[in-house]
Amino acid sequence: MGDASRSGVSALHVAKTNLPPIIMNPIELPAAGLHYGVPYEVYAKWPAINFSKLKPIRDTASKCKWEMDHPKEPTPSMILGSAMHIAVLEPARFEQVYYLCPPCDRRTSEGKEIYAKAERGAQGKVLIRQGAKDDEGLLNQVAALKGMVASIKALRTTAPFLQGVGHNEVSAVWRDEETGLWCKGRFDRLIPDFGPWEGVPVIVEIKTAQDASEWGFGKSADSFGYAAQAAGYRQGLKAITGKSPAHVLIVAESSPPYDAAVFMLDGPSLQTGLLQYRQMLTRYAECVAKNQWPGYPDKLQVLSLPKYAHERNYEK
Repeated sequence: MGDASRSGVSALHVAKTNLPPIIMNPIELPAAGLHYGVPYEVYAKWPAINFSKLKPIRDTASKCKWEMDHPKEPTPSMILGSAMHIAVLEPARFEQVYYLCPPCDRRTSEGKEIYAKAERGAQGKVLIRQGAKDDEGLLNQVAALKGMVASIKALRTTAPFLQGVGHNEVSAVWRDEETGLWCKGRFDRLIPDFGPWEGVPVIVEIKTAQDASEWGFGKSADSFGYAAQAAGYRQGLKAITGKSPAHVLIVAESSPPYDAAVFMLDGPSLQTGLLQYRQMLTRYAECVAKNQWPGYPDKLQVLSLPKYAHERNYEK
């Protein structure tokens, strides 16, 4: 259980770079290992590559470089997801990090005044919005947050992963042997010795989704690269501890009735995720070594329509 080789990953053939390893461990980066109690703001400044920074390279290297040089402000979805992590895993800390804005409609003068007062009252905390009664979706973040947390905690399946002996928001640093890159990751929860699975370490991630069904979340997992992210986390923990971990995803829908589900990626998905992660990391290492961040291929390309386009019938 949890051993990558048992799911066929050991048979993968990943393209390797011929460039020399990138050996760099700046002073600002802590020693390789697991680090507990590190504020996210500190972790974010560690000069190492993580999956969030690496993900755009799935499209083009130029987009990866652009996003690293031009960090984006957190979106409402990102704020809601981070708030849910703390509400589920560390509820005692919630009020230290977040400030609930009273219901307001920012389209009106009164609503703008209420929101401005909330910003002053937050004193540096992250604002979580309560929308007006007619607000929908992420504008009413408090209702969504409460609904998702309640759904997750109501599942019997989540109890062993949330209540088992473990650590929340664990920051990890390791050096990738193949590329020489220093990597980092932040596990929502780490259970170092999961008894029900014969002591296998378990990395637990909490996700929000529009559709938490097996089919719907499978599409999201592919779109957002969750399998490749899982591969990076699993490789990182194995590099640090020598143990191959299992990886569990707890998912809650972001709209009523906020249904939740628990997933593990199957063997072929873990295999695909590892292949993708290794290709992404190798490509990133080559770009760093050459200081070249190319976009799409500069050549005439043959375009094929997707399969469903060939099956479309306009005679009906």
